[in-house]
Amino acid sequence: MFTNQHRILWISVVAACVAVPAIAIVSPRIGRKPVRKPPPVSIDGAKAAATPGPLTKKFDGLIGLNLSRHGFEPAELSRPHGHFMVYVLNHSGIQQLTFRLERAAGRRMREVTLHTTEGAWRDELNLTPGEYRLTVAEKPEWNCVITITP
Repeated sequence: MFTNQHRILWISVVAACVAVPAIAIVSPRIGRKPVRKPPPVSIDGAKAAATPGPLTKKFDGLIGLNLSRHGFEPAELSRPHGHFMVYVLNHSGIQQLTFRLERAAGRRMREVTLHTTEGAWRDELNLTPGEYRLTVAEKPEWNCVITITP
């Protein structure tokens, strides 16, 4: 026959066996922020979505860059000419950035202002052979040289 102390002990053990797995399942979901659609990005005075819907065009390749507090990674890259998706992921910690893509001759192709809430700049570009430079207006020492070959 159980005493009151044994009953309390067994009830505590059973409660712990039920509570611990329940907490393990629920706790990763606590404190998560809901995912929000990013606001639009300004491209040469026009509006375009920072993360537009599904792509319908065929691309010859991707130019994927990371921007850290040290600059672009990679700082240089080479691709054959074609139609590209350019994707720059901002991990710099700077609240607002202005990206500028220029040909080596100095002609500006794009100027895009990106806000921290957006996190990335994505754009379609048809790049012909030549040298291009992607810079950040707020940090002129951050640049990436993109060489497009014939």
